[in-house]
This record gives sequence, C-alpha cells and structure tokens, in this order.
Amino acid sequence: MEALRCIIVDDNELDRLTLVKFLAHFPDVKICGVFDNAAAALEFLETSAVDLLFLDVDMPGMNGLELRRNATAVPICIFVTDYPEYAVESFSIDTLDYLIKPFTMERFAMTMARIEEYAGLRRQSALFENLTKQGNAVYIKKGARKTRVPIDEILYLNALQNYTAVVTDSGKYYVLSTLGTILKDIIFDPFVRIHKSYAVQRKHIRAVGLREIVLENGTLVPVGRSYQDNLKLLSF
Repeated sequence: MEALRCIIVDDNELDRLTLVKFLAHFPDVKICGVFDNAAAALEFLETSAVDLLFLDVDMPGMNGLELRRNATAVPICIFVTDYPEYAVESFSIDTLDYLIKPFTMERFAMTMARIEEYAGLRRQSALFENLTKQGNAVYIKKGARKTRVPIDEILYLNALQNYTAVVTDSGKYYVLSTLGTILKDIIFDPFVRIHKSYAVQRKHIRAVGLREIVLENGTLVPVGRSYQDNLKLLSF
C-alpha cells in the first residue's frame, strides 16, 4: 500500500515536534512538509499532492479553519487544537477527527485507526453502494456480493465522512452514504444519534453514562457533548 502523504501545520514548535514523533510509529504515513503558518502550507498545497492534513485551528494570520476551506482537495483532515469549542464548526468543513491538546499516544492511535479505515474505504470506493431495504432488513453491497443485514442485529452506526459503517456482532459493513442521510429513513427509527459519528440502537444498550454508552456486548460508544440531550430519548 502506498504511504499517505501528510503535512503538519501548527504555529507551536513543541506541538509540531510531538506530531512528528507520534507519526514516526506509523510507517504508512509519509511527512512531506511541516509548517508554522497556514499561508506557507497553502502555497505548498497548490503544487503538491497531499492525502492528509494535521492542522492547528488558532494560528496568526490565516487560521486552520480558513486553510481547510481553501484545501478541499486534501481528502483527510485532522484538527489538532487547544480549543474544543471549535469542534462543531470544524466538522462542518469535512473533518475526520478532532484532537484536543495535549493528547496521549493512545488517543492519537485511535485517530490513526480512523484514518487507516477511511483511507481503505476511499481505495475501495467503487465497490460500495447505498444500502437497499426490504422488510425488516437492509441489503449492503460490496462489489458483486450483497449481504442481508437484519435491522435488529445492527448494534450501532459509525460515520466516516461520506461513508457509514454498519456494525453488528458478526461484522462491519460499509455504505456509501452519510450517517445523517441514513438516519432520515424510517427503518432506522430505533436508532438514536449520540455523537457526531455514532448512532446506537436502543434495544442493544446495557447502560448509559454522560460520556459513553455500554452496549450488550460490552462495546463502549462515546457520547458527544452536543448530543447529551438525546440521552433523554433512551428508555429501557
């Protein structure tokens, strides 16, 4: 597999060095540039193909949000910042994940796993289609193979930008559709969105907390702060 071409944009030298250090553990990512300001990064992007941005938000001059709006050709963007209040706006401009400084290697590895999963989906994008439904099940197609997935067996849905993972105890299936679009269908009424990236099926919930939900099989699903009011919709 060809390495993902990556650049880092952050006005804080220590934060730039931290990202370089952490990325050294992931050989499938190649750092092509490290910049301390958005203007220099944008100039580089005008002549260079890049797959992945690690981008600070609050920088002098052009900030990270403005840079992302001008760098839409880069498929994967991870915002890295001290300010959680920017999260909602960042996800409105095509962001895969949002890291709050300071972050641990464990948290960074979770982001890298999402990047790897999404990059794999992009490479296979021609194989995926929108799901179709029949009765109390959906049919998910990958290439020539079509799999029947009963709605009752779906534990949760996980958004990956313009794809959605449909997760059951027996496996994970991918659909070329956003989570928001899927949840508009009446067949998914048993699901409650608890995070920008997750919706869970009520019947599979074992316990509810302010920060995470525990499913019957022990899976922990995070609860987003802006979705905590949706917890009131959960009843057992």
